[in-house]
Amino acid sequence: MNNPIFFFTAEDPREIPKGSRDPLRFLPIWSSVARRMIPYLTTVTPSYRGFLTRFLFHGLLEELKPELANASIDEQWAIFCKFEQLCAFIRSRCSHRTQNFPGISGIKESRISKGNAITVGAESDFWLVPSQKATGYWGYYHQASIGSGILRKNSALKPGYRLTDEALRVFNNSSARTILLRHEACLRQLFKARPVPISLADFNDMSELFFDKPLDGTKEWGNFWTSHLLTPEKLQAPSHSHPTIKEFSRQIKSLNLTGLKFGEIWEQLSLGEATSSVSDFASQVKATEAIIGVCEWVFDVCRMRGESSNLKDAETRAYELGFNEEWLTKIRSMPEPSDIELKKYRALAVAGPSSFQQLARLLIERHTHVMRTRHGAAWVELTPTDDLIIRDPSNGPNDPRSENYASGIRWRYDYFLSSWLSVAREIGYIREI
Repeated sequence: MNNPIFFFTAEDPREIPKGSRDPLRFLPIWSSVARRMIPYLTTVTPSYRGFLTRFLFHGLLEELKPELANASIDEQWAIFCKFEQLCAFIRSRCSHRTQNFPGISGIKESRISKGNAITVGAESDFWLVPSQKATGYWGYYHQASIGSGILRKNSALKPGYRLTDEALRVFNNSSARTILLRHEACLRQLFKARPVPISLADFNDMSELFFDKPLDGTKEWGNFWTSHLLTPEKLQAPSHSHPTIKEFSRQIKSLNLTGLKFGEIWEQLSLGEATSSVSDFASQVKATEAIIGVCEWVFDVCRMRGESSNLKDAETRAYELGFNEEWLTKIRSMPEPSDIELKKYRALAVAGPSSFQQLARLLIERHTHVMRTRHGAAWVELTPTDDLIIRDPSNGPNDPRSENYASGIRWRYDYFLSSWLSVAREIGYIREI
């Protein structure tokens, strides 16, 4: 596989906000920062077991149905749909339970017959969620699996997926292959174009596979998952170097994470040596989040519920709620974010409380443009006479002193750290206390 894979870091198509999410469209900004250290995990890929499900399925195709390993995406999906359902029931009903997966609410007692028997099918009546293809492991995990070097696209006219050469080698040497072959007769039923009844009685070994932490297994198995999900070597610009990403993982592992929120973790990482790339990166995360927090706070003040809808009144409310020197002095102490737009907003914020109206105008203008591109009505607009037309009112933000950290940052976004930590715990890289 010598052809380059292009992984777009500025904005993951699955994460483009709709409706009430991200009215100022800051997600592309903070995610492009996050991608420098966490290249492939996203907010919707928080589980090693999601990657494992894809790994097992494509290994199964290579082993039992090689022609499907190179089949179209539609042909593969019809089989994976049933395999994902089977895995979900195994994880929720067999001896070693590992819940928290897409569609767990779809695991209903009414679907389980006497003797722990189930029926899986590609038809929508059997789906775990209303759109299993888009919001299950197929839709959520394919891009991250390709980026991290677990899957690659095959040569079909409408390409499906298959394991990379390295992943296939690891699969062939693993107990996962042995377990799947133990259930070969049953699993071959999934290839039939009809719903398939399956007894869960003998699948405890597969539930244990999902339960076990890779770093408790063979060295090859543990290293594969750690190196592909936590410290990937295959990187796209502008990611940090592989040694820096490994140092990032080591520094997180060295922290006492008990009770820490993701913002506190970033703040602790920023306290490292001045020459450390990890410390510098964490400081850039802080710089980005600090300005995003100020901007979202100002925007929420402008659309407060039940208040006089005028920009001057909004400014007065902002002063009363905490837009003051105490807060803004903390923002001034931080470096500039790298994003050009955030630099512009920062310049106004650090100028002092008197800059509120200028900043508010820019943010309302930004929001109006965002909603226009989404073909929706703006939540708040500003008339030529500075009246605020509020269509989606807020209850108003809290006083920054009551909700932020000592740094002055209103931590709203995790920069994919929550997913990284979740995967690290499931792999066994970070141990629960």
